[in-house]
Amino acid sequence: MSDTQDRRSQRSTLALWRGLIGLLQDHDWADITVQMITDRADVARSTFYAHFQTKQDLLDVGFSLVEVAILARPRREGRLKTVDWLIDHLSDSRGFSRRINSSAAGAVILNRFRATIGQVLRDELAGLGQTRDDATLAFQVGGIFAVIEMWLAKGCPSTPDSLGASLAARVLA
Repeated sequence: MSDTQDRRSQRSTLALWRGLIGLLQDHDWADITVQMITDRADVARSTFYAHFQTKQDLLDVGFSLVEVAILARPRREGRLKTVDWLIDHLSDSRGFSRRINSSAAGAVILNRFRATIGQVLRDELAGLGQTRDDATLAFQVGGIFAVIEMWLAKGCPSTPDSLGASLAARVLA
């Protein structure tokens, strides 16, 4: 495959992923069709099927894009890029988690998102020479989400930077 084709494929995948995420903000997972995704992404159905067989396949690739986005973020001293990325992401999509939790399928997607965040955090901590057993990691990821959601519900009383530093200090302790 040529570099041009590869870049075109990446652009199509990203457009489809953004289309799906946009639709999830307004529709239940079960109600979203491939046609809705391609319309939102402004690509042909054939483009979707050139890359994916189902919308679940697109969702799977999307979660790997989340991992790439976190890994691409620079790590600041005493901070965790996973936590910093998550604060930014949840700040940018405040109503999204409430919306996605309103259906059974949405809750499954959110659980998958949390698992992805957990795996990326596990890998980041391992790179820092710290390991977590599954229970500790689940506890920390749940706590991170709870604290960020509480921070958002209270109208972001501190800066994202101070929240990220505080959470990182607790996780790294």
